[in-house]
Amino acid sequence: MSIVIRYSDDRGNGLADVQGSDGRLNVSARSDARVYYNSRDEHLVFAVPFLVTLMDTDENFVAWRNASDDKELVIASIAVTTFEQLDVEWHVGTGTPASGTTIVPVNMNQGSKRSAPTDGVESVMMGTTTTPLTGLTSDGVVADLRVQVTAPSTIFNFQDTIRLGQNDTFFGQLGTASTPGFVRGAIYGYYE
Repeated sequence: MSIVIRYSDDRGNGLADVQGSDGRLNVSARSDARVYYNSRDEHLVFAVPFLVTLMDTDENFVAWRNASDDKELVIASIAVTTFEQLDVEWHVGTGTPASGTTIVPVNMNQGSKRSAPTDGVESVMMGTTTTPLTGLTSDGVVADLRVQVTAPSTIFNFQDTIRLGQNDTFFGQLGTASTPGFVRGAIYGYYE
């Protein structure tokens, strides 16, 4: 004797029957990353692209501050391409980035018109050729990324573990093993 289960599907097609041939209910489910749902449902997933000339060591070159009043900023991953040896410490901390060039985060849901939260103060910046970012205070290093000269693009995946509260900042600082040159990349994150 088989079991018949009646359910309502999520596409508005009314009730449907599920019947397992072996008398059991066999189900499956699709699992997607949280970033997918935030992009699809909330339209708050962004990329912060940057292209900077490497400066001296211990200088901050890119920063993303959470300017939202009611949401956390989750850093999902970073992609980096460089033409020289790169040594970067990624920090979490506080402060408003200053003395740089403003970056406008790109909404990853191209059908959306939503912008990254802002509070009227610069929240996403990159350093310029001669001036590093100022105004940032580190609470600690969360990752250390080393890219060799001949390495292809490097992706550092944080598995959605870095969560920034209001006015918290995520930023990159050059380490001692960096060689002057260009570095390009993007920080990927979402508000939740």
